[in-house]
Amino acid sequence: QLAALHAELTQHSLTSVDLTLRLIEREELHTRAEKDWNQGQDALRRSQENQLAALHAELTQHSLTSVDLTLRLIEREELHTRAEKDWNQGQDALRRSQENQLAALHA
Repeated sequence: QLAALHAELTQHSLTSVDLTLRLIEREELHTRAEKDWNQGQDALRRSQENQLAALHAELTQHSLTSVDLTLRLIEREELHTRAEKDWNQGQDALRRSQENQLAALHA
């Protein structure tokens, strides 16, 4: 009976140790999985931040391009207006010169 009791206690002890080891392994696996998940979440967050920064840069560049194009259009319009004014003044001066020449011929 003593041997049977000893065998049962030994088996129970081994089972207890085995269960403890399995619990430790599961805790380690859980900890590792949680760490991996956190790293994955960090990588995802960084990726999203990088994508957002790239999108912001693209939108900013687009806005600057839009502003730049608008300024260029305004400059061209101003140059066109100035050139049109100069051309009109030149036409007026030419017309006056021709009128003066014609008046001189009649005189």
